[in-house]
Amino acid sequence: MLAKMPAAQAERTPRRIDAAQWSKPSFRDAHPDLKHRLLAQQALDAGDYAIAIREFTRAADFGDKLSQAMLAELYLTGEGVARDLARAYAWKDLAAGRGFAPFVGKRESICGQLDGTQQSEALQIGAALYARHGDDVALPRLEKRIRRELKRMGGSRTGFANAGSVVLPSGGGTRVRLMRHGRLSALGGPQMDLAHYYAPEFWRPQQYLAWKDAQLEQARRGQVVVGEFRAEARADAASVPQPQ
Repeated sequence: MLAKMPAAQAERTPRRIDAAQWSKPSFRDAHPDLKHRLLAQQALDAGDYAIAIREFTRAADFGDKLSQAMLAELYLTGEGVARDLARAYAWKDLAAGRGFAPFVGKRESICGQLDGTQQSEALQIGAALYARHGDDVALPRLEKRIRRELKRMGGSRTGFANAGSVVLPSGGGTRVRLMRHGRLSALGGPQMDLAHYYAPEFWRPQQYLAWKDAQLEQARRGQVVVGEFRAEARADAASVPQPQ
């Protein structure tokens, strides 16, 4: 089972997802947390709040903390949805569950705005959110999806160190093919370094979670105003290619 891990204090820039990787439906489907977060951000930028909330919620189903924080911000500001402090607190409490300092700080700020009735509502809402989106259920759901899609793509070569390339399928195919360096290939589709494609931070669930935490930390360090999660979301998204 994918373990809960604290936010990574990365000293180096996290590995980027290559655009060729992200352009393939098979890779996006293996990372539904990122897939739905980016769709939500696109909808938010276009002013389509209904789709943004739907997609952030789908990303939250797979334990995406930034999506959970973004939902809290929408309910806090009333942007595109009725303002609801109790629901904003519940979402932010969920987002802060792995100890990311800006989320914890914003949660406490929202808590200070709640009256007694809203505090009771927040507890009830929070119980329902944790039952569906809490790490105890969301992270095993994410792990299952990653492992399923990796198997569909041709089996696990995570951490494969030998020289070679991955030939990515064209036309929406799901399986990838390997090509050893020094051999010609008649296979169609873009090629990329095998070690990068099967990097553990993309395919080993615990390392993937740590990679995502490092992305959050990098975004935080790039922001001047702590708590402006819309800006953080876009900074974080910049390190992951947008869906084609």
